[in-house]
Parts: sequence; structure tokens; C-alpha cells
Amino acid sequence: ELKERLLIARLDVIYMMALEDSGKLNEKYKNYQDQITKIRELVNKTKQMALDAEEKKHLASFAEGSDAYDAQALKLANMILEARRTGDRGAIAEATNFGSTQVAPLYQKPAEAIAELYKKGVEDSDAISKRADTSTQRDIVIFLAVIILAVLGSIVIATVIARGISNTLKEVFNTMAR
Repeated sequence: ELKERLLIARLDVIYMMALEDSGKLNEKYKNYQDQITKIRELVNKTKQMALDAEEKKHLASFAEGSDAYDAQALKLANMILEARRTGDRGAIAEATNFGSTQVAPLYQKPAEAIAELYKKGVEDSDAISKRADTSTQRDIVIFLAVIILAVLGSIVIATVIARGISNTLKEVFNTMAR
């Protein structure tokens, strides 16, 4: 969800550079701020989870990169709002240049950090799945062994009971025959 929200925030700023309608500009500006707020909430929530050292490192890198991106993207958004409000073409060009040279490169660090965090999660999930498969296979073997032992035990008990009954009947018939 962090990756998605960061991408949405980035797109909001990019759209702001292309929009001229003040209502839509303000909508994108508000949406950008909402996404950044949600990102910070998710980062804080994720920090409360049981994370290993590598996950903590990637999360810290994401938070640091996201904050750096936010500081400059917010500056860009305000530049765009002011330039569009005044209609100053030079200020619009300056904002566009600032966005492509200063803000855009800052997206890479949090994007890479979240990609590494996601990759680590997938690897951990695969390891858990493999351990579960191994455990399940072991449980099946144990279950089959118990069933085989139960069947063999039943056969032995049935044989003992049958012999006991047949020996007793032989004695009864021998006694009756005498």
C-alpha cells in the first residue's frame, strides 16, 4: 500500500503541472496532501510491527526518501498553484523545470526501498510456505504410519481372538464328540 500511495502522490503532482483549472489543481493538491498523510500513518504503523534488521533498514530508507520527496514536491505544488493563479508563463516553466530536475529524481530512493521491502516479504513468505509444505509432508507420513500400525494391530488382535474362539470351539466339539 505504501508503494501505491507514493505513486498516487507523485501522479497528483505531475497532473498539477499539466492542469490549468484551479478547481482541479486544488483537488489534486488536497489529494497529494492526503496521500502523504496516509503514507506517514502507514510508515508509523509498520514500524510497530515485528521487523527484522533488513526490513527496518528498508523502511527507514523509504521514510527518509519519502520525506525528502514530499518536501520538494510540496514546494513544487505551491510553485504550480502560484504560477497558475497569476498566469505567469515564466513561473510555470520554472516550476516544470524544478519538477523534472529536482523533484522527479527524489522518487527513486523511496521507490527502490519499498521494492526491496516487498521483495523481502515475498522471500519470507516463500520460506514460510516451504516450511509449511515440509511440515505437512511429515505430518502425512506420520498419519499414514499410525494408520498402518492401527490396521496391523487390528489384524493381530482379530487373529488372536479368532484363534481363541476356534480353539475353544474345538475343545467344546471334542468334548461333545466323546
